[in-house]
Amino acid sequence: MNNYAVYVGVDISKHSFTTTLLFEEIRKTFNVSSKPEEFENKFRPHLNEIGVDKSNVLILMESTGNYHLHLAEYLAERQYNVGLVNPFSMKRFMDAKMSRAKTDKVDSYFIAEYGRQIFEGPLFRPKTEAQKQIEAKVKILEDFYKELTRVKNQREALSLRPMKGLKKNLAYYDRVIEFLKEQIKELEKEIRRLCKEHFPGEYRLLKSIPGIGDRAIAVVVSILRNFKGFKRAKEIAKFCRDTSEPC
Repeated sequence: MNNYAVYVGVDISKHSFTTTLLFEEIRKTFNVSSKPEEFENKFRPHLNEIGVDKSNVLILMESTGNYHLHLAEYLAERQYNVGLVNPFSMKRFMDAKMSRAKTDKVDSYFIAEYGRQIFEGPLFRPKTEAQKQIEAKVKILEDFYKELTRVKNQREALSLRPMKGLKKNLAYYDRVIEFLKEQIKELEKEIRRLCKEHFPGEYRLLKSIPGIGDRAIAVVVSILRNFKGFKRAKEIAKFCRDTSEPC
């Protein structure tokens, strides 16, 4: 159970932030455009009105694609307590509360209630630029590996067809396969360079563990932030589950 005085749920969309503030028996809801500065300008007067410092506030939002990141980083950089929650966890919570209503206002209220009743995850901390670069390249690498498998399977399917000019048609696939392999090799090299340059100690330590490759090291130093903020393995598993991070 959290011990904050104020719990805030923010329903994130591309164009707006719908927010519900819970303080004792007080419940306030407001809506602003999806600009972090506008959110704070609207939010600060509410805190001043009830006389609560931001250190005693938990602001919770769902990790919805990338839409939440600008607000989460903006607030965390200004010393607000920010938590992220997996949308599937929120859905289970709302189902348990027998809520069938689906509006931005209702969602923001239940996000705030989730923070008050359940959320115990580590607080959001902005990543360094190096961590962002590594994480982005890991994601691209995963996409390219998936695409390479898909193209190889399609090539295999075509190769089984009895037809004239089969070799010429397969060559289209072969060129794409070769290109993807080159890009994968380049990405792996760049990820390794970034890890060794910005996290040399962590890289050497993790590399010494049998079976740990560069991609796993990249996930640890970027997505899991070198396990900082975690005390037990269960907390890492919960973080990946609750935030939808590709751990």
